[in-house]
Amino acid sequence: MSDRYRAVPDSQTAHCCFSAAVVRPALTDDSPDECIWDRVLVVCECFTFEQAELIAAALNATDPGPTAPEVSPPPAKATPEPLRTDFPATIDVPPRTPRRFSHE
Repeated sequence: MSDRYRAVPDSQTAHCCFSAAVVRPALTDDSPDECIWDRVLVVCECFTFEQAELIAAALNATDPGPTAPEVSPPPAKATPEPLRTDFPATIDVPPRTPRRFSHE
């Protein structure tokens, strides 16, 4: 079990509806085992501090430590299909029939 994830009071993203957050330290480029608690990454924001503590405890229970490999980036998206250009130049719209109201 690690202590990489921590619950902190107050919103880290300045959203008024959150009162706590779960953060983890940024790792240094020099040593992956060295953590920088001055620079943190926000994992999630919570409505209560108790929720943040539960989430941090669950993450720490399954986290092997700061040397865990980072999550790999998502696969590249497929090339989108080209936009259609075979639309007609004009569209024939039937004339609109006038409405008749009962008060007329």
